[in-house]
Amino acid sequence: MKLWPFSVSLLLSAIIFLAGCSTPEGDWKSAKEANTVPAYVNFVAKHPHGPHVDEANAAIESLDWTTAKDANTASAYAEFIGKHPKGQFTEAGRTKLLDLRWAEAKQQNTKDGYAAFLEAHPFSPYTSEANGRILALGVTKAGSVNFIEGMGILTCSSNLSARIGPSGELGNERDEAK
Repeated sequence: MKLWPFSVSLLLSAIIFLAGCSTPEGDWKSAKEANTVPAYVNFVAKHPHGPHVDEANAAIESLDWTTAKDANTASAYAEFIGKHPKGQFTEAGRTKLLDLRWAEAKQQNTKDGYAAFLEAHPFSPYTSEANGRILALGVTKAGSVNFIEGMGILTCSSNLSARIGPSGELGNERDEAK
């Protein structure tokens, strides 16, 4: 009987089949070696309740954070916060996003730019300065200025003006010329 060629081919088929089967440990090792978001996402998708899921999710967040920091744009930080609303780097992402949006408002240096910033971030550390800059941009020799309703921005009398100093500080001075 010539069964041995059949047995060898069956054994080889079984080995090839088993080699193609993934295991959580093997997939984890592959994901770590690749060290990419898609590799970790694939690992979590294949083994959602397996070992290393928490480590894979942490690696995904860390790689996304690096991507956001490298881009250093408001949209990159907003995307990061959207993906990881309760993550390890979320608060730092919110701070960076706020700082970038404030820088954009200052670069525009318009009442509309500051108003848009205040609408998006009404209780930020920059609220007072944004209100002061709106006041400074809106004060005219003629007197009072119309402000954004509902934003709690103070009005200005005709004998007051606000100024922004050379280093960005805000101040008030009496308008002596009437």
